[in-house]
Amino acid sequence: IYGWAVVDSTGILNIGPGCNIHFHQNSGLWVYRGGSIHVNGELDSVVTFQGDRLEMEYLDLPGQWDRIWINEGSVNSEFNNAVIKNGFIGIQAETTKEDMGNTLLLNNTIIQNMSLWGMFTVAYRVNATNCVFANCADKTLFLSVGGNYDFRHCTFANFWTSTVRLESSFVISNNLITSDADGNPITYLGDLQNAYFGNCIVYGSNEEEIILSNNDQVAFNYKFDHCI
Repeated sequence: IYGWAVVDSTGILNIGPGCNIHFHQNSGLWVYRGGSIHVNGELDSVVTFQGDRLEMEYLDLPGQWDRIWINEGSVNSEFNNAVIKNGFIGIQAETTKEDMGNTLLLNNTIIQNMSLWGMFTVAYRVNATNCVFANCADKTLFLSVGGNYDFRHCTFANFWTSTVRLESSFVISNNLITSDADGNPITYLGDLQNAYFGNCIVYGSNEEEIILSNNDQVAFNYKFDHCI
């Protein structure tokens, strides 16, 4: 893929077992509002998203492509038996103007070796089972502006060594602070309806790896159940 591949509104991109999707520098995949993506790898035939440089020195080099960017849709998007690696952001899932009720489903999926974040969400719904989020320059998981999340049997492990990592790797938040064109701060708020982590591991090389960022103006509900 050169540039951006776009799944348009009402479109569905189906990717079968064993497919290797290669992105050129600064390229990515955008699932536009109303579209969806269905990745259907198998245990012995995974689907891989990575850069297009195949030399050995690029095997684990982060930042080779941009991201998979998913907006809200009327049909669930899902990744089954997939590997997403060596990009800038693994998956960015965010709503735009209205919540269309879909959920991002992740099963047996690995997101690793990103030059910024593994997964970044804005007011989204995510259900993940038996997944690994690992070794990112900043965060393995960044949930912002609330949403509804269910992670079971997942590992969030950050032992990034390519640069010095100062920030905590795992963030749950019902707010997000950004800047407008003039540099003035803007705060977005959203109810964190639920963030459930069952039988999960959150680990890393820093002393503190978890940030719980709560704005009292909106809901902030989370639970860690049998986690390390």
